Formats: sequence, C-alpha cells, structure tokens
Amino acid sequence: MSIEVKVTARTPLFPTESIEKVKTALLNIVNVEDENVHIEEIDDHSEIIVRGEGQNTLQKLHTIFREKRILDAARRTLRRGIRGNRIYFYLNKQAAFVGNTSFVGEFTTESPLGPIEMDISTNNPEKLIDWLAPRTKNGKIVQ
Repeated sequence: MSIEVKVTARTPLFPTESIEKVKTALLNIVNVEDENVHIEEIDDHSEIIVRGEGQNTLQKLHTIFREKRILDAARRTLRRGIRGNRIYFYLNKQAAFVGNTSFVGEFTTESPLGPIEMDISTNNPEKLIDWLAPRTKNGKIVQ
C-alpha cells in the first residue's frame, strides 16, 4: 500500500523579516521546488505557504529527525497531532532557518515571529509516522 501525502507548510511573514530567510526556513524542512513557494495576503498580514505532494516532500524532516536523534519526541508530537487523516504540528521558524527542528505550540513565546504550521494530509497517518519517526528502543529503531 502506497502512502498518499499532501503537505502544506505556512508561516506568517512580518514586515521586519526577510522574505528569502523565511523561504529558506521553509525549504530547509519541506522538500519542494522554489515554484511551490507562494506569498499570500491573509486578512491583515502576509503568509509564506509551501505546498507539495508525495512522501519525498517530507524527506528533509525524515533526515533531520534521525540526524538530531529526536525520533521519540517527533513520534510523540506527530501522534498527538493526528486529526482524522491529517497530522498537524508546529515548528520554530528560527530553528528551521538553520536546518533544525524544534517543536512548539501554536501560540507560544518560543517562536516570537510565529511558528511554521505543518498540515500533512495522508491516507494512512500511522504508517506515515512509522516512516517519519519510527519507534525506538535504547536509541535504536525497532521494526
């Protein structure tokens, strides 16, 4: 069974922020081409939004979770974020800019410039989480 995946990552863009730096933050965590990055006006502010399809869109997060050895924390966060066939979670924009991930709440002082909101639609959330952040025991991935 193949996993269908659609990813939307969005974050507010404040007048004091560099568009290129915010774009870099998003592209450090979502594997898409530049043409999939858009600026949209939402009510009284701007947002940068990235959309992609396919499991490969999440390959950068897959790699970061392993390199930073945060599989257990990522797994817990992703599982808490399941809502039907969607997974929601938030990442710190500044951490993403330097190629890291730091999970934050939607409304938090940990991310004063606003978090990156991740919305992943999939036909199998549990299987996708098993791929992105598999279970571990003593720091080793268990099958």
